Amino acid sequence: MRCGAASEGPVCELGHRGCATSCLTNESTVRALGSADYTEAITRARDADAAAQRVFGEAAYALGTVIGTVANPVDPEKVLLTGDGLPLYEVAADRMPEGIARSYTGDPSQIGLDIQPFDVGEWARSGAALAIRAALTGRITGPAAW
Repeated sequence: MRCGAASEGPVCELGHRGCATSCLTNESTVRALGSADYTEAITRARDADAAAQRVFGEAAYALGTVIGTVANPVDPEKVLLTGDGLPLYEVAADRMPEGIARSYTGDPSQIGLDIQPFDVGEWARSGAALAIRAALTGRITGPAAW
């Protein structure tokens, strides 16, 4: 696996080489390590398993590349990282700045990262708020409308 270098990365289900899906999903990590599940993959990385640390490092580099690429046109004040894949940051945070620096045209130190534990309740409340707004206005916004 060589995430962050599209010409060398793994291939996703759609045939794209080195894309975010082939590098950043829990499933791609499990597949790359031949682990039983994501919990086992994380445990291996925390236990200093060289293969797991390499795979998580490549994924963190790829995440940094995605952050830098998106930050170029958006110029966010802050980037929020959360979700069930957050252990990636815990075990390989040192590789993420490399990916950001590779892809961001500005000063990478200007991108603030806000790391928040995943709370499914927050996700559910947000989804409910969007559904209520769509019902009241008759308009759907966000990814469903794309």
